[in-house]
Amino acid sequence: LPPQTNSHLPEKALLKAADVCEIFQVSRPTLYEWLKQKKLKSFKIKSRRYFSREDIEAVIRQNTPKNNV
Repeated sequence: LPPQTNSHLPEKALLKAADVCEIFQVSRPTLYEWLKQKKLKSFKIKSRRYFSREDIEAVIRQNTPKNNV
């Protein structure tokens, strides 16, 4: 079986800020506010900021309501 993937996430290990903004449907200032509030983690390579796909998936899982049907 193929690994479980979220269809709305690009198939990349590292996501750019623009990718994350698109996933969460938020503006870049909101994204940077979330970074300040430690809601998201990122790291820099040279002058570019990247987000781990795993970290973004974890945030989505944490904030997705569980349906106990």
